[in-house]
This record gives sequence, structure tokens and C-alpha cells, in this order.
Amino acid sequence: MKQWIVSYGTLVNKKITEKTGDSFEYIPCRIEDHIRRWSFPIPKQQRSAAGIEYEKNAYTTGTLVSILEKDFSLFDKREVGYLRHKIEDTSILKPMDGKMPDGEFWMYIPIAPKVPTTKTPITQTMVDVIIDACMSISESFAKECILTTNDWQYPWVNDRSKPLYPRHLSGLSTFKIDKILKECIPEHFSNRIEENI
Repeated sequence: MKQWIVSYGTLVNKKITEKTGDSFEYIPCRIEDHIRRWSFPIPKQQRSAAGIEYEKNAYTTGTLVSILEKDFSLFDKREVGYLRHKIEDTSILKPMDGKMPDGEFWMYIPIAPKVPTTKTPITQTMVDVIIDACMSISESFAKECILTTNDWQYPWVNDRSKPLYPRHLSGLSTFKIDKILKECIPEHFSNRIEENI
């Protein structure tokens, strides 16, 4: 049976996913009754990663990513601190093209979510990877991603000069990314710390 990861973080970006294992199809979608948050602290790397949690009548965006079943061990190792949860009620998944693929669907959920702090802030290099992938789909999808992400009010650092995210990507259109962030969340963007902590 075909295996899918319901990605809402950096695994939406094919360049990042394939640092861990092979991937094939990428289907943009909405994930109903869930919210995306910056809720997975990684103190050793001085940053917080994206997380997801249940919230009735809310929704966020993501991507259905098909992988090989044998590669789950690689992704499980990568996602230490997250629980790989099988989605039984696939009606929460709404592909943007309206075509739900066949298979089994899995989502990585933080085991102990917490909000970002000055010691584990949101990092711009991780934001860049997510928004870059969304922009490759459409500008409206990128905006929807930003607007359905919570926790922007917490510490957020522009670490592009000294990346804290170990899988950061170079050569991205940071001007376009900043422009769309400023348009969507101007108050929070203006509070972004323009240096490493």
C-alpha cells in the first residue's frame, strides 16, 4: 500500500525531504481540525521547529508526500521527539486539486509541545525552507501557510547570516519571502530579531 507523510513543516520541501529518504509525489492540501505551531523546542540547536495539534474547526496547510515504506525508519530517526501517528479519519485531509490519493497517511506530532523562548526561538532559516516550498506552488498557498501558522508572537530570530537550522538551504529568494511575511503578519515581522541570539 502506498505510504504518505502529511507534512506541515520542512518536509513540504522536496530538497529537505530527500536529505533523509526518497520521495515521489507532493500534493498540496489543507489539514482540517488542526493548527500548525512553532511548538517543538530543540535546545541543543537553540531553536524551535514546527508542530501540529488538534483544534476543532481550525485548519492549516500542508503537503501529502509519498515515500517508500522502508524509509520510515529513517524519517522516524529524523523526527525524534515526535510521534508518528496514523491518520484513520482521512476526511480531515483536503487536497487542493480535490483528488484524494489511495494509501496510508501518517503525521508526526510533537510529544511534549512548548512555545518558543529566547533560548529556543523561531528561526528564519527554517521559515525560509517552508515558505519557499509553498511559494513554488503559488503565492496564495504561501500566504495561507503563514496565516494558518500560530505562535509568531514568540521570539523569532533572523539567523540567515549564521544559520541555526542544520538543513538550511542557500540561494532562496529571501527578498520575496520577507515581502510575503511582511504582508501577512506585519506586526510580528517587525518584531523579528535581526541577529543571532
